[in-house]
Amino acid sequence: MIEMGEAKTAEERDAVFRFWYSVYVAELGRYRDVADHANRMLRGPEDERSHIYYARDGDEVVAACRFNWGADGFSARQIDQYRLEPFLREIPHELMLVGERTMVAPSHRGGSVYVDLAYSTAPFAETHGVLLSFGASEPHLVSYYAQFGQRPYASRQYFSEESGYIVPTLAFPRGTDVFGEDPPECIRQALNGPCSVHNAASDGEESYRIALRESFGSPARDGLFAAMTADEVIRCAERGTLLRCAAGDQVLRRGGTARNPFVVVSGQLEVRDADRATRTLRAGDLFGESGWLGNEVRQSDVFVTHDGTEILALSEGALRKLAETDPLVTSKLNANVAKILWSRLRDTDGLTG
Repeated sequence: MIEMGEAKTAEERDAVFRFWYSVYVAELGRYRDVADHANRMLRGPEDERSHIYYARDGDEVVAACRFNWGADGFSARQIDQYRLEPFLREIPHELMLVGERTMVAPSHRGGSVYVDLAYSTAPFAETHGVLLSFGASEPHLVSYYAQFGQRPYASRQYFSEESGYIVPTLAFPRGTDVFGEDPPECIRQALNGPCSVHNAASDGEESYRIALRESFGSPARDGLFAAMTADEVIRCAERGTLLRCAAGDQVLRRGGTARNPFVVVSGQLEVRDADRATRTLRAGDLFGESGWLGNEVRQSDVFVTHDGTEILALSEGALRKLAETDPLVTSKLNANVAKILWSRLRDTDGLTG
């Protein structure tokens, strides 16, 4: 029997800190510079004023999350990463919360623990009348979190040293009608303003296809999408998440542990080794494939060099489903991946035969 609860005692919170260490540090290789290795715990500066919830299977913590309630204040990092300033100016702080560090143990992934844990936090939000819940997602997980009401809302992503390129998300626990017919400007912008992230789960399938047709109106017929028709490109892309980036954005960090690959839709990025540029990425180019193909950490830093650059985030799960439902497109995709990797090997080693 899995037990859900709020970690209130020092013993309960320490158990969660040990769980977070086991997953984020030991499994994923993140937060190594700030973790308490001696005690095998992962704490953060926000934990002191966080509400921490856990799922426990017997004596073992198998999932946990934390959230910061606006009445207790948000950290400067949270205000910056989640673009909270417009909301803080117009919405009472106690009507907002930020959710972070949601994680499930490998032994319980794929089950209902994540959903059950989320429901266990609902009474707090209901009791305190929370209207806005902020979070974040890796690009390839935007579709997953959309089913729980979390939607991209910002005009720009942010880069996390530990998690890579991150998409801010927003949920309305009591719906949007509570703001009336004339909502605050921050709510109007969140609902109808420019957003840099699009996919089928958050936009709706037809709206997303329209966005893809606009982005792939004249796609380069080389790289990952070589020898594909426009319709085949759309069928492949509709399983991903389209991101519009700003010059200077860092998409990948060498040593990062995120696994999803990307393909350049338009614009330009630069692969760097330390401060030295080693390769330019343009439309059709695949990058970030080391995690997908080899289960390896990121091999290089990648930065956006042109405003408005668009990239498509894919995931292993989406690519696996594509293989099941569209084997023809998958075969073309795999052939193109092989050509891309061979080309890189040839250029690096000077192979000729």
